[in-house]
Amino acid sequence: MDWTYKGKLVTELPEGCEAFVYLITNLTNGRKYIGKKLAKFKKTKPPLKGRKNKRHMWNYNKTRI
Repeated sequence: MDWTYKGKLVTELPEGCEAFVYLITNLTNGRKYIGKKLAKFKKTKPPLKGRKNKRHMWNYNKTRI
């Protein structure tokens, strides 16, 4: 599959592009479909150290009382 924009083939996205919208036409019945493609994804960071252990200790102490 090739992506074209204004009749030109797109091989790489412009700088700063986060997403783009595209239109696909079914050639057998003429129906059109609109879609969106993300170019960049947000990176998730791991939880801070000690957060998981503190929650576990709180639940442990709660059950002992």
